[in-house]
Amino acid sequence: LKNMYKVKKHALIFLSVLITFTLYFFLYYLYKNTVNLLYTEYTSLFMESIKLEQHKRIIDNNFTYSIDFHEDISNEFYLIKQENEINRYNKKKEEIAELHTSRVYKGIETSLYLQSMLPDIFNLDSVFQSLLINKGLPYKIAVKYIDNLNNIEFSSSSDSAFYLKADTLSSFTTGVRQELTFKGYVAIPSAYVFRQMKVSLTIIGMIWLICMGIIAFILFRKDPVKEEKNRQGLIPVTKDISFDKARKCLIGQDKKAQLTRQQVVFFDLLLKDPERYAYYEEMRTTLWADMVFSQDNMTQMISRVRKSIQLYPELEIRNIAGVGYQLYVRTEEELKEFLSKKLKKPDEDNPEM
Repeated sequence: LKNMYKVKKHALIFLSVLITFTLYFFLYYLYKNTVNLLYTEYTSLFMESIKLEQHKRIIDNNFTYSIDFHEDISNEFYLIKQENEINRYNKKKEEIAELHTSRVYKGIETSLYLQSMLPDIFNLDSVFQSLLINKGLPYKIAVKYIDNLNNIEFSSSSDSAFYLKADTLSSFTTGVRQELTFKGYVAIPSAYVFRQMKVSLTIIGMIWLICMGIIAFILFRKDPVKEEKNRQGLIPVTKDISFDKARKCLIGQDKKAQLTRQQVVFFDLLLKDPERYAYYEEMRTTLWADMVFSQDNMTQMISRVRKSIQLYPELEIRNIAGVGYQLYVRTEEELKEFLSKKLKKPDEDNPEM
């Protein structure tokens, strides 16, 4: 029974650890999914900020040319607006090559701010931050753009430590010859991510608390049968046998084994020990406190105890050399073997002639 209790206890502890780790990994999955959704939103706002900042400088600098990218069913093409005239150019190498030397391409370069004026990276950073503030998002960000024609890089922040811990948003490259690349960097605080997950965190926390509460209840609940026996002054020996100290006996299974005063003290010593041991020195000072002790006296007392508990063959008083005596409960298999030998013994003592 003790081994079964230990197995049950270990199984419940393992179950609690398994539940904790399962919920932890589920929480980790939700965290990563929330972060990915936030990055998607940040990327969308970054693209929008590029367009807004570009449009602002078209107006501020009174540029004549602008460029729009369109896609139809059959082909990709550019619409180049020059004053009141709109020209369509298919994306073919030879046509783009012609554009490189034309006045129209000069207009494209101007519209991309590579010909007369490069983008103001701090303006772009400001526009991006304004969009994030309007959306209520954390705005610890930085932006970069690269002039791919001249291989020049511009950054809105010189803090190298920030770029190491920040995540890179999807880059955006534009231009007929892919002249300009924009990059956004963002550091999303973990506290903000968890705030977005507060409903999921509450549900997961409640599930964990309920599971741990059930396991704790099973682990630490008191056995009602054992409690009832304790209230009656009975000390459990096995599931069916109890020690009644007041009435000086073992009872159970509709049987009763009467004990002497000395045997009661001996059983009290056994049952107080977690492993049900009665140690030699403890027996000598307790059982023979007012009497002369001898090894023969102890041997005779143990012999009488063994006779007293013969009504309960599952109980055995074992001699543990150098330690003392132990009250041992035989397993079902050991009990069957013991009873079988006991039945055969009379036949061996009286063999047939």
